[in-house]
Amino acid sequence: MSITLDDIKTALAIIENGEGQEISLRSGDIELNIRRGPPGAAASAVPATVVLPAAAAPAAAVQPPVSAGSSAPPSPTARPLHAPLTGVIYRAPSPDEPPFVEPGAVVGEESVVCIIDVMKVMNLIKAPAAGRIARIDVLDGHLVTKGDVVMWVEPA
Repeated sequence: MSITLDDIKTALAIIENGEGQEISLRSGDIELNIRRGPPGAAASAVPATVVLPAAAAPAAAVQPPVSAGSSAPPSPTARPLHAPLTGVIYRAPSPDEPPFVEPGAVVGEESVVCIIDVMKVMNLIKAPAAGRIARIDVLDGHLVTKGDVVMWVEPA
């Protein structure tokens, strides 16, 4: 296993959002250390070298988090599901299976509605309330930041 571009993007997002001060990724001979320090601190004191596989996407192809919907709630009673973690969101259990939910789907309070992948750990995310999915505000396979609105549930 090697360090992927997605691993690096997730690590950077975690540090950038203040969810950690230091992250180390290691794969074979490759080690990447990311640290956050006070402004003006000598960041070059710990040089990090990242060697990506030849098939990795170039930096220009990196896409920022994308929202599919607007930030306004779809109705006055709709409850937001906020991303509890920073990571890559997956709306289906695997690429060849249908999404957990679509707009209009009825969910229970314990219904799994998506997965957030944080450093290859798949976290099952449950609905914030029983009801109907009113709107989904994220795109499958994109980076979400802790606190982003993932979807809206209209309570039953």
